[in-house]
Amino acid sequence: NKIKKEKNVATKDAQDVMNEIEKKKEEVEKYNRYVEVYNNLGNMDGRIIRYFEEAGNEEKVRKVKGSFPVMHVNQSTIDNVKQNLSSKVKMDELDKAAKDMLPYIEELKTLAEAMENYYEGKDFVSDNYAKAQEMHTKFLAAVKKYNETTSAFKKAMEKQDRKNQVQAIEKFKKNGEMVRYNLALQMKVNEDFLAEIDNQKLDISNFTNGNVEKFKELRDKISKQYEETEKILANGEELKKEGYTNSVAIESFKRKMTEFKGSTASLINRMETKKKGESGEISNSFYAEVSEGTPENVYRVFNEVVREYNNLN
Repeated sequence: NKIKKEKNVATKDAQDVMNEIEKKKEEVEKYNRYVEVYNNLGNMDGRIIRYFEEAGNEEKVRKVKGSFPVMHVNQSTIDNVKQNLSSKVKMDELDKAAKDMLPYIEELKTLAEAMENYYEGKDFVSDNYAKAQEMHTKFLAAVKKYNETTSAFKKAMEKQDRKNQVQAIEKFKKNGEMVRYNLALQMKVNEDFLAEIDNQKLDISNFTNGNVEKFKELRDKISKQYEETEKILANGEELKKEGYTNSVAIESFKRKMTEFKGSTASLINRMETKKKGESGEISNSFYAEVSEGTPENVYRVFNEVVREYNNLN
């Protein structure tokens, strides 16, 4: 009986270990799906901007001349969110934000497909842009909700990333992976700048009232770390050792980092000169995101840095 009892205990312990391994695996897979969603949102943001550049972001649609920029939404974005929401592994803050934004991503996909058929079929010739106006009105409303809900999701992802980064940075340094170590440090100091924007609760309506000295300190940390990041990205031997062989991706990351540094400098300049948000920037999130020196612009460029960072390896 004793032998049998010990065997049962051992079997139970082994099963517990297997269950824990499976749970950890699902956590990693779920998080990776959310990373893919995050990256796809960046692509969607860019397509929304291109749409507004052509069709305008006012109530009345602008008559598009030439080719129309197709507003494409990947089905994988929707599928990944749905799969994650049905997962037994819970990530409460991310799950809630993902659930809130899903209807508006689905709505934009439906609208995007209708727009594509309409413009490619040149239906605007026969109806004098009547259907274009109808879809544009729906698009404006959907984008407003999309921006609100995806903003919450992006912030939840960035919060989760900060937790993961501390462990990763320590691991990379311990293993002597200096490319990964410096890149992870770079992303951390970048995110610290955004965290301060959140901490001071700044946006286009009030950012000139913020504590600019805090941002100067963080900007200096970004610049100092980037000197180290550039050095390691120029070390061909170390890059090869860690598998960073895509020179095009490295250059894209460096260009976007330069743009990000510029966006933080512009924000500090507008805060120091008290150049407040203009009425068009305040009333329209599109203008806030593309205008230099706004918190929204810093966030937009940072999201592009994240996309390039994820493409590195």
